Amino acid sequence: MTAKKAKEEILEKWYEDPVKKWFSVFMGFLSVASIGYAFARIQMTLEFRMEKYEIRQDFNEKLRGQIDDCRTQKQELENSRVNEIEEVVKNLEKKFDGKK
Repeated sequence: MTAKKAKEEILEKWYEDPVKKWFSVFMGFLSVASIGYAFARIQMTLEFRMEKYEIRQDFNEKLRGQIDDCRTQKQELENSRVNEIEEVVKNLEKKFDGKK
């Protein structure tokens, strides 16, 4: 019986070592892959946030430019209206002075 028991132990152990080795290789590969995935995901998240920030900055710059353009146009219109009113007042003063 001891020989049979010893033979069974040997038969059981012949596959345990390769399985353990392959399992450790697989787990090592899996851990390296998961670490790589984590770094790639972090990098992609950072790139996405940077692109989002750059898009927001571009939009803000364009919006500021449009606001500045509107302000200058408004100022130009106000100046032209003031100039027109001054000309009308001068013409009226000339007409009024001419009637006296």
